[in-house]
Amino acid sequence: MPILVCGISAFEFWRSRRSRDSPGLPGTPVPHLTQFGKPTREEVLEARRVLGLAEDDKLHVLVGSRSARRNFSACHCHVMSSPGWLPDHSLVRVTRDVWVESPELLFLDASRSMGQIELIRLGMELCSRYCVDRDELLISMNSEPSTSKSKLTEYLSTIDTSYGIDKARTAVGKLMDGSASPWETAVALMLSLPTRMGGFELPKPKLNKSHPLSAMGKRLVGASSLRPDMLWEKEGVAIEYDSDVFSTPRQRAFGEITRGERH
Repeated sequence: MPILVCGISAFEFWRSRRSRDSPGLPGTPVPHLTQFGKPTREEVLEARRVLGLAEDDKLHVLVGSRSARRNFSACHCHVMSSPGWLPDHSLVRVTRDVWVESPELLFLDASRSMGQIELIRLGMELCSRYCVDRDELLISMNSEPSTSKSKLTEYLSTIDTSYGIDKARTAVGKLMDGSASPWETAVALMLSLPTRMGGFELPKPKLNKSHPLSAMGKRLVGASSLRPDMLWEKEGVAIEYDSDVFSTPRQRAFGEITRGERH
């Protein structure tokens, strides 16, 4: 019988994998939720082994009915509150019998329990280029995003009614693709979120987007383009979060170059 990993267990899977290239997507038919019945202890132990969960981490799984719930020390079962069908790209097949919520379904499920700010931060990480470990320590700044703002938007548009859908759609509107660290995420959100949410309500910047330079800029830095942490193209403003301690001379010169190109 297949087992469907959800919630924090699915989030940890995507944190560690950061890739959708698992066998089964695209093209694998999405099982009806009723196919995910009461998990056996052997199935739970196998799923934990496949996902590489720590010994003290409880596996969170989604089942198709209340009668299929079975909780014991290694597992906690959740019942899907929406109908038994799921849109395309809702699940990823990891092995023959182990499935995981896609980042898009994970985001929708999280909207039912998370506050708006928490949900936005989750979405930013799913759409980011960085990867952190279980202790929230940055371990990679060049990972492939688990999903994107456009994929989340498209997925949520396929769902007519579901608890948390309005909150999820509102949160997606605040997301930005391509953050390279949790600190970039925090600064970008602080600058762009509405004042009622504690932000400065500035226009959302482009994160880590390549910007072509003029002939003068190319001569100054010896490159045809630069990739600042945050870029407001229309305003000709760029921010490098890491400051002079970590940034290169090319990066430090970027703000001056883009200002010069406006005149």
